[in-house]
Amino acid sequence: MNKDLLLLQSQILKKITDNLCELLPQGEIYNISLNLKHCISNLPVIVQEYIQAEDRITRIRKAIQIQIALDECKEYLDFIALTRQSNVNHLMIELNKLVLQVQKSQIHNLNAEEAQVDLWNLN
Repeated sequence: MNKDLLLLQSQILKKITDNLCELLPQGEIYNISLNLKHCISNLPVIVQEYIQAEDRITRIRKAIQIQIALDECKEYLDFIALTRQSNVNHLMIELNKLVLQVQKSQIHNLNAEEAQVDLWNLN
């Protein structure tokens, strides 16, 4: 259930982002619409690979890729809001929901031994 919700939220975020990119000016100096669309385009695929990952290294690698895509998307949305090119409040809400869902998923995917090893590495 939790993993299905994560995938669904990534698909919703991609769809809303694609719709926003259609409304933004094309070919401007910073090319925001193309860059925003590019950074989020593979997110549902990466989330699906994260969900299906069987080993810890792959899960960590995919979690990092998800976080990078979300961070990049947030930077572009902040720029769009700052330059008042569009109202991105609804998209920021969806982005924050997905970030929280990713964090919950990462916590649930750790088993007791992995969590214990991670805590030892912190000390």
